Amino acid sequence: MNLIYYIVAVLIGAIASIQVGVNSSLKLTTGNALYATFTNFTVGWIAVFILVLIESKGNLGMVFGTILSADKWKLVGGLLGASFVTSLVIIAPKIGMTSTLTLVIAGQIILAMILDHFGWLGMHQQPISWMKIIGVMIMVVGVYIVQTN
Repeated sequence: MNLIYYIVAVLIGAIASIQVGVNSSLKLTTGNALYATFTNFTVGWIAVFILVLIESKGNLGMVFGTILSADKWKLVGGLLGASFVTSLVIIAPKIGMTSTLTLVIAGQIILAMILDHFGWLGMHQQPISWMKIIGVMIMVVGVYIVQTN
């Protein structure tokens, strides 16, 4: 077990909270959830494009060739990401960041357990255990507690 992966995962979770707040504030500025999402992805795209230029040493033909050779279903991640960000921009101001992210995390863990169990989407197959089910049930109770207080 490499501890750094766990630390980075927690930091990414913290960054996700900041992103929800920033994007929700951006929606107030732009007046539209889609404009806020578009701005979010445009700035992100520019940052990643610069990193790709550096990593590929400017060989964009190779990069695009790799992308075009991918199975088309694997490109749906961008659509899922856009849906995710847009939904958070709309929902977080309505029910609060804590409730939003608690529900998001619960949904992620439930589906992750199923994906792992069946080894879908290239995941390492890990069977669902009673301890995992109990853990998710505790989390769902936690969501209820967070939303009712």
